[in-house]
Amino acid sequence: MTTLLNFDLNLPVHIHNFDQLILWLAILASIGTITTGAYLASFSKGFLYPVKTYENKNILKKFSLINLQLPFRNSYFKKILFGINSKTNTIIHKSLKADALFMPFAYATLLLLFFYFWLRFQGKPDSIIVSLLLNGWYFPLIAYVMDICENSFTASLLKKLEILKQAKTTNAEDRKLNESDKNQLICKFRIKILLASGLKWLAAIVSIAIILAALSILLL
Repeated sequence: MTTLLNFDLNLPVHIHNFDQLILWLAILASIGTITTGAYLASFSKGFLYPVKTYENKNILKKFSLINLQLPFRNSYFKKILFGINSKTNTIIHKSLKADALFMPFAYATLLLLFFYFWLRFQGKPDSIIVSLLLNGWYFPLIAYVMDICENSFTASLLKKLEILKQAKTTNAEDRKLNESDKNQLICKFRIKILLASGLKWLAAIVSIAIILAALSILLL
């Protein structure tokens, strides 16, 4: 039972099985995560870029949003960005908007689970896990903010690169400058995306690890 304070009447409000209420909210948030995640995944079939074969023919090859948001290999990152057309660019932008729907549910699920396990460990002697839950609850929020930054950087890169692709070059010198501008743009945004993505995944993994540790202790 959890006691809350009613500031208007200055009377305590008793909520029985408050931890179960939080758990049900987490379950509802996880259902939202699955639903919006399925919608997000539906865009992946349109993630295609052309690749030349040994016969000098173009075939379409699939890539994923993770390839754009965890660009460890610079050459592969550039190959995708230079290869995608306007149609694929539009699909990626739509998937980023779908990701914006997915994120609140996903990170709310993690945050609610932190709160649920903290409630479950109230009055129990295991101080280490309580300390982790109290000091680590903000990790899902960090992951959420970094995810927003990651998507913002990706969308901005695609938009600016599309403008450079459509720029008319009348001679070799203009084409050379255009290619240089593209490479500089990709290099700058690649670093930003990697930093945001790295912090996001680190915060998310730490959050999940703390939740799993709390779950394993409860089950023992």
